[in-house]
Amino acid sequence: MGLMNKIEKIRKQPENVRRRYAFIWAAISMVFIVIIWFVSLSGAQPPVKEEEKIRQDQLYQEMGSQKKSLQDSLKEMGDSYQNLRDTQNKMMDQAGQDASSDTSGQQNQSLEQMLNQNPTDQSGQDNSGQGAPDQQTPTQETPTQQTPTGEVSAQ
Repeated sequence: MGLMNKIEKIRKQPENVRRRYAFIWAAISMVFIVIIWFVSLSGAQPPVKEEEKIRQDQLYQEMGSQKKSLQDSLKEMGDSYQNLRDTQNKMMDQAGQDASSDTSGQQNQSLEQMLNQNPTDQSGQDNSGQGAPDQQTPTQETPTQQTPTGEVSAQ
């Protein structure tokens, strides 16, 4: 029996049987096409996935090296900060020792410098004419009175 004989036999069948054969062959053809389509798509995907995986691995390596570099930088900054604090503490200790050994001499020098910078007489007014601009000598104000017409008169 050949294919042509099988087709002739199906043609002699009633219409509902012929439709059943048509539906079955259409479904088989569709499954076959879908299988070919999935196989072709899955074959095209691995190179893209490989490239993407390689790219991700490179990114992870770069991020790892940047993380290590950042950690090293932070450690160096911490060490520098600690050295700075140690130096500051040593300087403050040294200044405290110097101050305790010569406090009276430094206080006298400081007072003399202040007196030399701002010469004043016994009244407390600045005689040098070089006083600070925000310090003004007090002036006497004359009392004023406003008249009912709005004029100001001095008393």
